Amino acid sequence: MSNSTLPEMIDPNNFMSLGKAERETGLPDISILFYSPEILLDCTPMEPSYVWMGTGITDRDLRRMPNFGLLLQESREELSRRLCNYLISKHSFDLLHNLKVKTEKGFLRLSKPVRDQKGNMPGPSLKIEDIPRPVLLVSADLELYRQKAAQRGMKTERKEAVMEGEPCLVWDNHPEELRKLAHLLEQHGYIESADIWCQHFNWATPPVLQ
Repeated sequence: MSNSTLPEMIDPNNFMSLGKAERETGLPDISILFYSPEILLDCTPMEPSYVWMGTGITDRDLRRMPNFGLLLQESREELSRRLCNYLISKHSFDLLHNLKVKTEKGFLRLSKPVRDQKGNMPGPSLKIEDIPRPVLLVSADLELYRQKAAQRGMKTERKEAVMEGEPCLVWDNHPEELRKLAHLLEQHGYIESADIWCQHFNWATPPVLQ
């Protein structure tokens, strides 16, 4: 998982933007984030006049963010919650602010952009809304997303299973995974009811929706 993978072992060439993965697969961003083994935060500056800064989790020192930081599991979960919050725009910095990444030298919390100093002279302050925000990168393995979606019933074949006398989809994984996905899809507006959606599946031990 993201907390144990070494950042220096990550090859950014194996990743694509979340938006591109969403367009290529037709799956909601919530599902792609759920399926991607790793998620990167691309903080590469769009121009040399500024850099993105992060706050150390333990020492609280402000340091330059790496171009590619590995998102921690807790921040992946926080990101999913923010995507489900209609008050937070998918295109605003609020979606990414304070997310935590693992770097080769420790852990950083995304903070703000600052002017790159020229000749030890700092430039004027930056307005966050004028700076292109960092980009979320997910696995470029599109077939992985399609397979995961099929396994979880979003794009799967109907099988001859019976629940209360009606055909249903077969769920081959842990019920808890479906429960979490159902609630995320409901909160994000892709389905009307997580409870009703889960009732279309058949498993050995039905999940308890809360």
